[in-house]
Amino acid sequence: NILKRWGINNSIANYSDSLVRHIIYQNEPIIASGAQEPNNDEKPKGHAWIIDGYKTCKVIRQNYYYISDTTLTEDVLRKIKKEHCNGYDEWQMPDIVQYHMNWGWNGFYDGWYNHDSWMPDIQLEYNWNQLLLYRIRP
Repeated sequence: NILKRWGINNSIANYSDSLVRHIIYQNEPIIASGAQEPNNDEKPKGHAWIIDGYKTCKVIRQNYYYISDTTLTEDVLRKIKKEHCNGYDEWQMPDIVQYHMNWGWNGFYDGWYNHDSWMPDIQLEYNWNQLLLYRIRP
């Protein structure tokens, strides 16, 4: 790659969420690249950008149970409410991992993106042929 021709050592790998988290945890930069899936015979359009952070979001989901049957006895209603936390059923969803992307466009679209959706704009989707450039050292 061009960095090695300039005397800058680095490693290249296919995208892996665990690799991104490990590299960021080591406080090392990552250059990510991806392309838009090509249509027919056209050449794929690609881009490279910086991933400079990650975060893990916890999501709690609640469903509210509404009981409209007025024929239920008070005992049955009490049992339903007790089993469903007073009408709420709550559980934790799997963690959502997001990366902070610096797209290199003077701040346009920079921000947090889900780890599996590299799409700064509806017409710019870089989820194909994803690569990581890391361990960038002189």
